[in-house]
Amino acid sequence: MSTYEWLLIGHLLGVFIILMAGGISGGTAMASTRAKSAAGVVELLTLQRISDLYIFSLGAVLAIVFGSMLVTEADYSFGDPWISAAYTIIIAMFAVIHAIMAPRAKRARQYAETLGSGPVDETLKSKLNDPLLNAGGLALTVALIVMLWLMVAKPGA
Repeated sequence: MSTYEWLLIGHLLGVFIILMAGGISGGTAMASTRAKSAAGVVELLTLQRISDLYIFSLGAVLAIVFGSMLVTEADYSFGDPWISAAYTIIIAMFAVIHAIMAPRAKRARQYAETLGSGPVDETLKSKLNDPLLNAGGLALTVALIVMLWLMVAKPGA
């Protein structure tokens, strides 16, 4: 196999890990809003936190490192609009996850821990249905779709 193929495999592995993290995070977020037990919410939000902070970050680092090496290997320019847009999107995704989503989900998880094994109350429901969390989740989903389109279509390349 050529260097290009190895780099492409590494890059695609990172992308698949990002997509996996998105699925885990989205699924646990939806499940937590439907949970009846506060202890269940704690477990779901703990899994979501691991996915958001560690799995997504691992995938993003792999995609960025191998993608950057692919740019050089394939003689693209870092100034190409589709490449610059992809870097911008991944940085924005990091910002949304680490600055907006994770802290709010952490506060909801901490509140759920105070409820122990009791039922989900209205305060916890409101924390789980936070409009900013919902908007962030939607923004991340759209960002993933746009980023995938950029990598497949390579507009302007």
